[in-house]
Order: sequence, then C-alpha cells, then structure tokens
Amino acid sequence: MSKNINGLPLCMMQLIENNEALTGYDLTKLVVSNNAWVANHQQVYRDLRRLEEMGFLSTTTVENIGKPDSKLYSITEAGEQQLEHVRQTQQYKMKPFRSESAAMQMAGGRNYLVSAAEKISEKLDELKKRLGITRDPAEKLRIQFEIDTRNAELSFVENSRNIA
Repeated sequence: MSKNINGLPLCMMQLIENNEALTGYDLTKLVVSNNAWVANHQQVYRDLRRLEEMGFLSTTTVENIGKPDSKLYSITEAGEQQLEHVRQTQQYKMKPFRSESAAMQMAGGRNYLVSAAEKISEKLDELKKRLGITRDPAEKLRIQFEIDTRNAELSFVENSRNIA
C-alpha cells in the first residue's frame, strides 16, 4: 500500500472506478474532457501498463472484428484500496514556482508576452464556453479553477507588456 499515485494515474484510476471498465482509447478522451489533466495517448498507455504492473488494474481482451483487439481496464481490489488510501492520506505539497512568462518578462521578451496574451485569451473563451455547457458540478469547479489560473497569467502578461 506504500506506492503513491498522483496526477494522471490518480485521475485514470478514478475514471476507471467510476465507469467500471474502460479501454485506453476511451480513457484518454475522458481524462482530457474531464478537465483534470492534459495527457496524450502515450502517457495514458504508459501509466496504464505501470498501474497494471503494480496490481491496481486488470485487463480483459475484447475481440474486435476487422480491427485490432482492445484491452478493457478494470480496477482491482488492490487498486480500490490504493484509491481510498490516497483519498485519506495524501497531503498537499507546495511545488516550486516556475513560469515561462515570468522568465520572458525578466528577459524583456515583449513579443512572447503579446502572443501569450492572445493565446491565453483564446483559451479563456474556449473554457467559458465549456463552463456554460457542462452540467457536472465537480467538472465546473475544475474548469473554473483553470479559468481563474489563466486569468491571473493573463493579467501578469498584459501588465508586463508595458514594462518589457
């Protein structure tokens, strides 16, 4: 039980538990659409293999006619126990602050700051649309969290353009 999981593996295990079983393909789509973690399929499949090796997931092969067989991932009893252990014991750890925008502001990268403001504004528009159509309260909170974070960065880069 001493194996810690967090981040992407934690999201994946919770989604599998919520859905009883998922393919890696479906899991990749769900991880991104739930606004909890950004991951590509290579990261998802790497962590699925690792979680299976740790005994937290099991697989069932599903035969597909005319295309490759699929693996259906299910959470094991050990995986359920690990999820509960994480829920009960995991503590917040402050991570070191790192920001490409802050480094570019310090270096006088005005073009970077202008393009950052444009890209962040576009992302905010997308997030606000998603927030308007999402019904799940937990997902709404995750989207709002990203909106708040992006707004803070937008404020920083807009103010920094004036001094860079």
